[in-house]
Amino acid sequence: MNRSETFRRIQNNPSSLSKQSIQSLTMKIDPFIKIDPKVEEILLKIADEFILNVTNSSCELAKHRGSDTLEVKDINLHLEQDCGMKIPGFESTTKELLKQPSSVHQGKINQVDRTKYETFQKQNQK
Repeated sequence: MNRSETFRRIQNNPSSLSKQSIQSLTMKIDPFIKIDPKVEEILLKIADEFILNVTNSSCELAKHRGSDTLEVKDINLHLEQDCGMKIPGFESTTKELLKQPSSVHQGKINQVDRTKYETFQKQNQK
């Protein structure tokens, strides 16, 4: 299913959130706050667009890794990388991406560092 098909399905179906859930959430924050119905509608649209975006981007990540199954790690990676969100209870997926260099690569790095140091020492002896 492509993005436009998904968007049409969301537009034709009721919101994944409800006005009651928004009211319940705001009651937890401040029991005396009143939310204008237009604001509720805007919040519901924003939530639906966010869910659509996360779902589509996460599906693209799953597809990129060669899977036809959307997994938590796909969603988590999208939220971390594209939204700057770290979800409590889920291990960071960026740690998996940061691999230690191989011993051959590390040896080359060390050789470059030694060469730089030797060059620096020779220049300062003059």
